Amino acid sequence: MYKTLFLFVLIIFSGCSNMVFHPDSHVYRTPDKYELLYQDIDFTSSDGTMLHGWWLKPQTDSKGLMVVVHGNAQNLSAHFVSWVWLVEAGYELFIFDYRGYGKSEGEEELDKVIEDTTAALHYAREHYEGDLYVSGQSLGGVLLTNALAREPYPRYKLAIIDSCYSDLEEMGKDVLSRSFITWPFQWVSYLVLTDEYNPIDRVGKIDVPMLFIAGSKDAIIPPNNSWQLFDAASRPKEFWLVNTAGHTNAMNNPTIQRDLLEYLKAIPVEPDYSALKIYDNLDKITKKNRH
Repeated sequence: MYKTLFLFVLIIFSGCSNMVFHPDSHVYRTPDKYELLYQDIDFTSSDGTMLHGWWLKPQTDSKGLMVVVHGNAQNLSAHFVSWVWLVEAGYELFIFDYRGYGKSEGEEELDKVIEDTTAALHYAREHYEGDLYVSGQSLGGVLLTNALAREPYPRYKLAIIDSCYSDLEEMGKDVLSRSFITWPFQWVSYLVLTDEYNPIDRVGKIDVPMLFIAGSKDAIIPPNNSWQLFDAASRPKEFWLVNTAGHTNAMNNPTIQRDLLEYLKAIPVEPDYSALKIYDNLDKITKKNRH
C-alpha cells in the first residue's frame, strides 16, 4: 500500500510542474478596457521558443519602463491590471508570458522560464533607452532574482520583489501541507524540487537597489519569506510590510501606489541605505532605517 502511494505521489509531482506552474490561455481583459495604448510583442527565448508580451504606453511623455515578471497562475491578461495605475502615472509597462502561458509557446520548466525572463530583460534593454525598473511578483520574484543574479546589469534603477518565496523546497512543502490528501507527503518536495534556484541564495549577488513588499495577511506566501530575502540582499534595499494586504495585492492600495511613485522619483539612494517601512494601517506609517 505504502509503495503504491509513494509511486502515486511521485507521478503527480514529478518534474514539479504541477506544484509550481498553473498556466492558461484565457484572455481575461486587454488594455483596451482601460483605454490604454499598447502593442503586442513577439520575441524569442535563448532556445528559439517564441514568447509573447504587451508593451503599454502612457498618453504623456514616458517617465521610465517597468518590466513585470508575473506570478504562476493565469497569464499576462490577468496580471497587467495591477499595474494600470503606473501607466496612468506616466510609465511604460512591459509584461510578458513565459513559456506555456497565454500565447507563448513551449512547456513550462523552471530553468527554461528563467531563461525566458532573461530574454524579456534583454528585449526591454534593447528597445528602451530611458530609466529601467523591474518587478517580480510571487513566482515571478523567483524568476527575476535568478535572472538578475545570472546577468548583472547596472542600468536597472530598482528591482521590486513582491510576495516571493525564499526557498523553493519549503515552497513545495507548504503547498503539499494545504490538503489533507497531500499533507503526509510534504517530504516529496525535497525530492522533486531543487535548491539550485532559491532566491535566498541569489539576492546577495544582485547589484541593483531592491524593494521587497509583503502583506501580513498573505495566506499563500508568509511574509517572513520576504523578510529573509531583504535580510540577505545587498544594500541599498528597503522592505515594506503592509499589514492590510494579502498575496501580491499591496500595490492595489492607493497609499502604496502613491508611495511607490515617490520612491521611484527618489532613486538613486545612498549605497549603504537599508530601511524597513511598516504600514500599520493606511493612516499610520512607521519607518526604521537600519545602518
